[in-house]
Amino acid sequence: CLCGRYIKETLMRRLILMRHAKAGWPAGIATDFDRPLDDKGRQDAHAIGRWLDAEDYRPDLALCSASRRTSETLELLEIPSAVKRIFTDRLYLADTERLMAAIQGAEGSTVLLLAHNPGVAEMAHLLPRVGATAHLAAGTPPGATMVMSFEVDDWRGVHWHSGDVQAYMTPRMLAQ
Repeated sequence: CLCGRYIKETLMRRLILMRHAKAGWPAGIATDFDRPLDDKGRQDAHAIGRWLDAEDYRPDLALCSASRRTSETLELLEIPSAVKRIFTDRLYLADTERLMAAIQGAEGSTVLLLAHNPGVAEMAHLLPRVGATAHLAAGTPPGATMVMSFEVDDWRGVHWHSGDVQAYMTPRMLAQ
């Protein structure tokens, strides 16, 4: 009998870790930060957004690098306008420690973290439980998206090698 006992239920947190879609370097663009998506990148971002929606991977919060290509990718995912969006320079070319700090400071049950390589690729190897990265054999190309779950009460409980991979998708995989 559980009469009178308090049972703490661990909550589930879901992370959607994404690298921005393919960007170009058109004439007149002076800095890497200002690079826009190219035509393929725009198509790929739409495709990944449709996949996220079809799989019911919908964020409560989007943490996004403030660069042009990440902002454009987020817009083209077509997530609902009610989703809170935070654009920050701190995620531009961020290393794993800075990306982890962003995750651990997040709120909500499902967070989309949209940033750049090499940080995103390294996170895709460091966050899943040991041995759970075989799906990354193809690397982390533009638009690559990994969905992970964590059995934690809040985001501060997320640590290296603690996530369960639920899905991994790239634009090329969607096109096949």
